[in-house]
Formats: sequence, C-alpha cells, structure tokens
Amino acid sequence: MILKTTQLIHLPVAKKTLKLSHGFTIIETLLAIAVFSLILILLVTGVMQISRSFMRGVNTTALQSTTRSISDRLSQDLQVSTYSGSINQVAELQYFCVGGNQYVFTPGVEYTKSNGTVGLVVTRMSTPDCRAPALPLAGQTQLLSEHTRVLFLKITRATSVSTGSYYKLSIALGAGASDLFCLQNDATCEPASSDEVYGESVKCQTGSGSEFCAVSKLNVLVQPRI
Repeated sequence: MILKTTQLIHLPVAKKTLKLSHGFTIIETLLAIAVFSLILILLVTGVMQISRSFMRGVNTTALQSTTRSISDRLSQDLQVSTYSGSINQVAELQYFCVGGNQYVFTPGVEYTKSNGTVGLVVTRMSTPDCRAPALPLAGQTQLLSEHTRVLFLKITRATSVSTGSYYKLSIALGAGASDLFCLQNDATCEPASSDEVYGESVKCQTGSGSEFCAVSKLNVLVQPRI
C-alpha cells in the first residue's frame, strides 16, 4: 500500500497599497472663501465707483449744455439792446428785460414740472416797459431742464480802453436736491437748511450722493452791437 503525501505550497500574495485621497481642510476652505470674498468686494467697489463717475459725468455734461444754451440766448439779446444792469424783484421772483424779452426766475429754487415752480422762463414783451410779471405766467418758454435751479445770475456793464463798452454775464446752474449743496467758503460744507440754494459760491458736497449733484458756472463777455 502506497500512501501519497500532498505538500501544500504557500505562494506569496502581492499586497496592494491603497492611496487615500484627502479633501480640503477647514483652514484651506476658510482661506479660499476669504480670498474669493476679497476679490468680490474689490470688483463690486470698482463697479460702483465707475457707475458713480459715469452718473456724475452725465449730469455735469447735461447741465453744462443747459448753461451754454441760456448764456447764448442772453448774449444774443444783450448784443442788440441796451441793458441797465439791474435785476428787479417782486415777491419771490426776480426779473429783467433785455432784447425785447422778459426773463423771470426764482433764485435757488429747484424747478420741476409737478411742483409749479417758475424755474427760468423767457417771455416776449408786448410793451416796451419792463413790468413786474403776474402769475401764472403766460406764453413763456422754460429754459431750465427738470430738477435744475439758478444758483447765480448777474449782468454788469463795464468799459475798457481796448474794447470799449461791454457786458459781463455771470451765470451758475445747479442740479440735484438742496441737501447736496453747500457754500465754498464753508469749511464744514454743511447741507443746505432750506429749499433755496443761491449764491456764487455754491458747490456740490463730496461723499455719498454727490454723483446726483452738479454745478455749472459760466462767465461771458458780450460786446454790444448798438
């Protein structure tokens, strides 16, 4: 009887090394959020600055165009007429007559169509006398645009050796709410305390809301033709 012996042979088994992929730690996540937030804040701030600059430029350009238009009209009237240089006042209105036209305005008061303010209007005179205007005005042409006001208006007559007699027209217009203006000689630049803002030194405040304020000033020398 022959016995068979079976020998078990143990072969080495190759071990596989598993590599575990680790995610972001809390510190890395917080740093990423902080960097992203900072970039977002810088982008939003830049867009807001650009938007404010654009709005300020639009308002200033529109107001300068209105100022130039009024100055051109007054200059044409001054060239063909004799003007005494006086601006009369009745109640809250100021008025003067030149070139066969009567100009009436409410100094420093914002003009809007809805609140019934006068703004700056011109009316063709029916008589040679510069009479006080009666409200409501009839047949007038409005020279101001919406939400603007006359900050300063003055016409003086002078004489020089080189040019002879001439008129100096000084006009300043403002756009925006009353609390956006202040006086140039006021170091603190406090907001206006009333709805009437008038004077040669009025300027816009700086800071929040300044993009909705604009001031346009123009000085013109007019040579009369008569």
